[in-house]
Amino acid sequence: MSFDVSADAYDRFMGRWSEPLAEEFVTRAVEALSDNRKAIGIIVNRVQTARDIHAKLVEKFGDAAFLVIGRMRPLDRDVMQDQLRTLVGPDRPERLTGPCFVVATQCLEVGADYDFDALFTECASIDALRQRFGRLNRKGREIGRLLGPAAWNS
Repeated sequence: MSFDVSADAYDRFMGRWSEPLAEEFVTRAVEALSDNRKAIGIIVNRVQTARDIHAKLVEKFGDAAFLVIGRMRPLDRDVMQDQLRTLVGPDRPERLTGPCFVVATQCLEVGADYDFDALFTECASIDALRQRFGRLNRKGREIGRLLGPAAWNS
């Protein structure tokens, strides 16, 4: 007996899980939007999941959705960081005028000075979750409560 252990087979297998997971994250992120919650962060563990979520958000919100993954050219990353600095970074206004979704992988856990109004994350180690939660409401704005599991069940 042999098993197909190629990267293509792995991607086909994982793709079965990525699509419904992406749909769940998008649904919850859109539901989280309010007058006080416009900057939404979504941090996942796999690049393909991040791409799927980003694609769905682009369909609904266009340029308001950003994808931050480790597989970016340094020039592209610098341009995006400049854009995000005024939306979710240290230069962000007290209130955003429109929604902003940042979909990222673990590359956002360390060294990113971002401040989200709501954060959705996949399960991760406690150390990774601490880093991710450190991106939530860093300035202590009044954003209201939003708490609940983001589990997906097949």
